[in-house]
Amino acid sequence: MVTLIQARFDSGFTVAYVIEKTGFYRMKLHRYETGKINVPEENREIFRKLYKRNDILFNLKGVKNNMAQNNNLDSVSMKTARKLCGLRSDFVAKKIGVSRGTLSHYENGNYPITTERKAKLLYLYREYGLTKDIDFNLK
Repeated sequence: MVTLIQARFDSGFTVAYVIEKTGFYRMKLHRYETGKINVPEENREIFRKLYKRNDILFNLKGVKNNMAQNNNLDSVSMKTARKLCGLRSDFVAKKIGVSRGTLSHYENGNYPITTERKAKLLYLYREYGLTKDIDFNLK
C-alpha cells in the first residue's frame, strides 16, 4: 500500500498536472494527500485510473508522518523536499526571492543558504504538506 502523495510522486506527476487531469482544486488535492479529509469513493477511482494503481491508501486519519510511512528516512534533501511537494524550481525560487539557478546551487550544495531562506523554504514546504524534516546538508 502507498499513500496518495507517494503514488503521485512515484508517477512523476506534479500537483499542477493532477489538478489539470482531475479538475480538483489545489487545496482539495492537498487535503486528500495529507489525510485532512477522506477521499470519497467516486474520487478514489479517478486517482486509481490516473496513477494506474490499485494499492493506494486513501484513509490517512490517524496516520502520522504519512509521507515517511513507506521508508525510514526522517529527513530529506532540499531537492527531494521540493519534489515531494510537487513544486517546480522556478516557483520555489520566486517564493524565496532567488533565481532558479541560485536555488539549484542551494540544492546541490554549491552555495550556502541563509537562515532566512531556510525558514522561507521550510514554511513553503510545510504549506504544501511536507511532514519530513529537511536536512540542508544532504545533496
